[in-house]
Amino acid sequence: TDATRAIRESGAQLLTLVNDILEVARAEAGRLELDIQPVDPRAALTEIEPTLRGLAGARDISLTVRMPRSLPKVATDPRRLREVVLNLVDNAVKYTAAGGSVSVEARSVAGAVEVTVTDTGVGIPDEVGDRIFEPFYRVHGTRTQHGEPSTGLGLALSHRLVAALGGDLRYESAESGTTFRMTLPVAAPSPSAQRAQRAPVAAASRR
Repeated sequence: TDATRAIRESGAQLLTLVNDILEVARAEAGRLELDIQPVDPRAALTEIEPTLRGLAGARDISLTVRMPRSLPKVATDPRRLREVVLNLVDNAVKYTAAGGSVSVEARSVAGAVEVTVTDTGVGIPDEVGDRIFEPFYRVHGTRTQHGEPSTGLGLALSHRLVAALGGDLRYESAESGTTFRMTLPVAAPSPSAQRAQRAPVAAASRR
């Protein structure tokens, strides 16, 4: 029945809120559980692409994912990386009207890999600044575009997760939309790879 469905949805929303609050509290206390390892960002994004398309498609929003054929591995927690990208895309979809678009792009930059999530949504006023990453902060006068609830914790948690992973999360916005830009450090070469790189030098010195 409608009443049963409403109770289930309310329960799920409450559980999500509680879990997000606990995660932000762990981040603030430096107690996040992380499993840092070399991760192929292209593989991580490809794995969650169907979910991202589902989020966008359910709201009549087009999604584009752009990546080069290969990217350097990053030192990160693969589960947390997927969580951050899902949060950013979910946020972009919530604040983009039907018929709009969201794009996810990844590229290699100096010593890092950059992942951007760009939407054609309502935008964030200049005066907001980094308050957008504060727990429970919501831009005054701004509502989600599809009537769904927002805990105000997704961006706060994402910002703290990226910092804990040794990366950086920033944004730039205008009336035509917003881009969130995440950078993660490239993983150091494995000892075997380092030996392989040094081997030609050593051989040349013996000539």
